[in-house]
Amino acid sequence: MEAAQIIVDRNAIFIPRSAFSDLSDLGTIKLEVIGGHTTLILHGGDASEGYEAKIEFDGERVARRVVASGMDVDHPTEITTYYETPPLD
Repeated sequence: MEAAQIIVDRNAIFIPRSAFSDLSDLGTIKLEVIGGHTTLILHGGDASEGYEAKIEFDGERVARRVVASGMDVDHPTEITTYYETPPLD
């Protein structure tokens, strides 16, 4: 996957490459919106190599990525939190 883009209310949200570049053999993608919380859910891999990755974002930025084995999606193997950082002077 070369690039990914999310647009909310005509504003492009920056997606860190680390949020998606290591996800291979993508099978399905689902967008889930509950209240003000939006999650992009990706399923990929096969059998014991299968995974579910959830990329959570709001109207401004990617906030978190949670990855779990496709065989046990209730127990994440990786959680990445993205923080908003102030601009450098």
